Amino acid sequence: MSAWASDDLASVIIRPDLEFAGWGQGVIEAWNPDTFENVIQYRGSQHENLPVASGVEALTYQPGDVVMLSRWQPTGGGATTLRIGAGGRVIVPGTGAAEKAVAFMRTALAERLSLEVIRARFHQQVGEHVQVTSSSFDDPDSGDPRPVISDVEIVTGVAVVWLSGWFTNLNYPIDPPGSGELVMSVEVSGATFKSPSDAQATAVGRGFSGGDTRPSGRVGSTLIFDDLNPGLHTFTAKYMVTSTMISGTVLAPRMVLLAM
Repeated sequence: MSAWASDDLASVIIRPDLEFAGWGQGVIEAWNPDTFENVIQYRGSQHENLPVASGVEALTYQPGDVVMLSRWQPTGGGATTLRIGAGGRVIVPGTGAAEKAVAFMRTALAERLSLEVIRARFHQQVGEHVQVTSSSFDDPDSGDPRPVISDVEIVTGVAVVWLSGWFTNLNYPIDPPGSGELVMSVEVSGATFKSPSDAQATAVGRGFSGGDTRPSGRVGSTLIFDDLNPGLHTFTAKYMVTSTMISGTVLAPRMVLLAM
């Protein structure tokens, strides 16, 4: 035996003139992302359940996708062997091998990585107390115009916003009788603009008659924006009262945002 043990490899080396290897291009006609069972169109023929050598990437495959096929054939003739992708583990569809190939995605490590990705999509800000007398949505009359969360990237078009605060000192005059609310909403700007609205707001209010009533309490709402454009956005809290006869205060207004 030589120093490099080359003689040991003689039984596994295939002479170049006995085989042909190359590449082809196929189109996915059907694909099962759980088992990798497939139908591939290649050179005018349909091929069912080609072995897969592209690993976890195959989870993203969909009908209509163009995929690279590795092709092997003995030079002297015989059937051509086709595989989707090249290199890595070969997965035979429908045998349970696909489930094993992606099993790591259910491990504690994968769960931790997923949670880290989700955590990066959460944003939060708490403002100081603000006083409100405006009868249309605007910045508060006193206190910083917060919460405001800037440079939020939207990818899927969806953002979930939670608004909360301690609504207090909602002052009503003794006369005439009436009702009113102190309202907190959110303005979206940047790649998409959306005005604050009663439909996307949290509020506290009460009717009054014959006396000065001052309701107080912590309230909150969940707002869902599902038609945003991809890109950077700014979410700014806006406030209003529904009657010019009243005023109010919000203590520690809070905005929590999940950007998707």
